[in-house]
Amino acid sequence: MEKEFEKFFNDNQHLLFRIVNGYVKDRELAKDIVVETMYIVYERWHQIVKMKNSVAYAVRIAINRAKKFLLNKKIKNVFFSDMQEDVESSYRLEDETIDKEIFNWINISINELNENERNVILLRDGDNLKFEEIAELLLLNLSTVKTLYRRGKLKILKKWEVENEKFKM
Repeated sequence: MEKEFEKFFNDNQHLLFRIVNGYVKDRELAKDIVVETMYIVYERWHQIVKMKNSVAYAVRIAINRAKKFLLNKKIKNVFFSDMQEDVESSYRLEDETIDKEIFNWINISINELNENERNVILLRDGDNLKFEEIAELLLLNLSTVKTLYRRGKLKILKKWEVENEKFKM
């Protein structure tokens, strides 16, 4: 049973990281949330292993943990804003061939998309998953996944065109 969980962990930790990092925008925090998620999965492993889509269940736990963190952070900011430092951290791909400014712009643009569009684009382009796999993972219809992907890409493209128009003048 532990070998099965270990395989599950190794196969899915990067996927969970990418999704969680899309929410919290902090690599170390995202790693912590993934570990917490996997701990929850491990505690419930005897039930989860029997599920039809155990990966989707883990993704849902991870998303909920990330949202809970963001909600707690928002509440703390309201009550303790004068005591907290404003620290920003953004996700960076390890691909050093991409110009940092362009990558930062793309990263910001993806993070500005709505939750479903962002998740679909990260899973499709970042993890090279097929649309069918994404639909199963996120518990969405295949046509919805394709629409979210296209809509998200178009939003980024339109923003890119607007940004480039500024530099042509």
